[in-house]
Amino acid sequence: DIYTKLRKQIELLETDTQEAQRKIEELEMEEEKLLLGSHAKLIELDQKFATVEESLKDQIVRLQADFHMQQLVIDEKNVEIADKNDELMLKDKEIEELKAKVKKANDKLTAAAKSLAW
Repeated sequence: DIYTKLRKQIELLETDTQEAQRKIEELEMEEEKLLLGSHAKLIELDQKFATVEESLKDQIVRLQADFHMQQLVIDEKNVEIADKNDELMLKDKEIEELKAKVKKANDKLTAAAKSLAW
């Protein structure tokens, strides 16, 4: 009879509904696990990023210190070079003065030789 058929359909629908509800609950639990996993992964990545960032900051500080030390050495070498250049300029001046003295002496010797030749 119709009542029995309807009852069977209702029972089937109830079973399908219960199955669907169970499936929804499983999917929600799976979604929750995925969200928790994603959150944990984000935290892990954030920690790794912070570690890398800190390491890079340390490297930058070390490189800046190295650069500063190298700059000090370069500055010191530049001062040494400037001092050597000053010494060379004084030596050049002395050489020029000696050349002038030698020329003067040669001129005197030439004059003396000419006067002796007369």
